[in-house]
Amino acid sequence: MFRTSVMCLILLVVCVSLPALAQAPLANTITCSSGTACKKGNIPVFASNGGAAKVDDSIIKQSGSTISVAGSETVTSNINAGGNVSATGNLSGANVSTGGNVSAAGNVTGGVVSATQLVSTVAQGTAPLQVTSTTEVSNLNAGLLGGFSASAFQPAGSYAVLGTNMVFGYQTVVTNGGQATLMTIPNLGTVLVDCDSSLSRIAFFPAVSGSLWFVNGGATGFTSGTAGTQLSNQSTDDLITAQFATTTQNATMVISGHPASTCIYAGQAVVQGPGLHDARAHAGRVSRR
Repeated sequence: MFRTSVMCLILLVVCVSLPALAQAPLANTITCSSGTACKKGNIPVFASNGGAAKVDDSIIKQSGSTISVAGSETVTSNINAGGNVSATGNLSGANVSTGGNVSAAGNVTGGVVSATQLVSTVAQGTAPLQVTSTTEVSNLNAGLLGGFSASAFQPAGSYAVLGTNMVFGYQTVVTNGGQATLMTIPNLGTVLVDCDSSLSRIAFFPAVSGSLWFVNGGATGFTSGTAGTQLSNQSTDDLITAQFATTTQNATMVISGHPASTCIYAGQAVVQGPGLHDARAHAGRVSRR
């Protein structure tokens, strides 16, 4: 009877102790800090210190092979990615290198940012690049310089100097030998000469509508439009200065004529305005009729 009572007491103690032991937490366990603190796909962050720590959701999520961060990322070493690197905030690191795309709504900073193509979607009014260094960038090919295309600049090999083209001509024409071209001023007009009756005869024929001022022997004249204008028709030596202007270009001309059985003419024009890279120095041929 005594043995039976002891056995019953032992069994009772064991039965009472086992559930209590089963409910006791294990040492150094990690638990969620609340019933909603842990979500599928989120990478946890510790909410307390110690071996038996609690965790909350962090701002980092993982879906398959993609990791996304809901805040700013600061990396003290290198960022290397075989795919895309994207952020809605700032992205910074020592070096940023990717075989895909680097995109951020904020700033992308680092020692070296390396990618296959740089694309800026910033609106007009904001510079897409800011450069401190004045060191030349090799192989940089730009469509505009100071807002102007290449056609606005004078190419090497032309006769323009500081936006000015020099056009010149020289002619000898025998008496009644017909008309000859002294100068052709690109886009503006042509200076023609002849030696009818051994007179010095000079005329300007505009290629476009414009205004013409000229001085010959102290007498001045003015005309406008596209009609040809006689500048000289005399038996004495003459020196003519003339200016022909349009809304975009102008030519300042100096023309001299010597009447004789063979009239001699020389002239030069200084042309100013856009599109001068298409011009070259034009010399009139010698007429020997």
